[in-house]
Amino acid sequence: LQSLYAEDLLWFSLDTESWEWDYQGIETKTIPKNVINLLTERIVRLPVLTQHALNLLSCIGCACAESTLILFMNEIGQNNTEKSNDISERENNILLALEIAVAEGLVKKDGSLYVFVHDQIQSAAYSLNPEHQRGPLHLQIGNSILKNVPIDEMENVLFIAVDQLNRGILSVNREDLKETIAQLNLMAGKKAMALAAFRSSASFFEAGISLLDEYCWDKMYELSLQ
Repeated sequence: LQSLYAEDLLWFSLDTESWEWDYQGIETKTIPKNVINLLTERIVRLPVLTQHALNLLSCIGCACAESTLILFMNEIGQNNTEKSNDISERENNILLALEIAVAEGLVKKDGSLYVFVHDQIQSAAYSLNPEHQRGPLHLQIGNSILKNVPIDEMENVLFIAVDQLNRGILSVNREDLKETIAQLNLMAGKKAMALAAFRSSASFFEAGISLLDEYCWDKMYELSLQ
């Protein structure tokens, strides 16, 4: 119904004080067969920067803090959106783009968090990424977070950043980068254990181990041992 209303195929008439609709227009309209396609169509009608913001938010998950979003949204995919050399202006543009999504009922603001109102909306936004681009995009998000976060705030975003790197690990070919990501997984695993989040810690440790090659005991003894 919201889709029909947005396309002026359904409206409220002040003259008749009732809802009216364009029967022929609705008959000729191609209705998507599933919810994801319907939501995707709705998202792609939004301004380009709002689509971009929703797409990146969906890569993180169902929710993300505003401060974390700003760490990576400023520099990812800028060739597809309006560029600005002013960092504060870019941040304002991103937040304005997200406010449009809030106004459209796709995202809600919960304190400092932007939250998808339904997991199907997150799936629709994520589906805008071609499958072959998803790994590199996750890797870019993780690297951007680690590069831009202040050192004293690193602990706050460690899980998110390492999770993003792990989701893009198949795009990493350099051995030195694999070693760095393995070390980060060790850090994240230890932090998760300290918080008694044992499933998460095991996941990080397993990801780190998967990055070690057959010569790891010779090249990275301490890391391999831990």
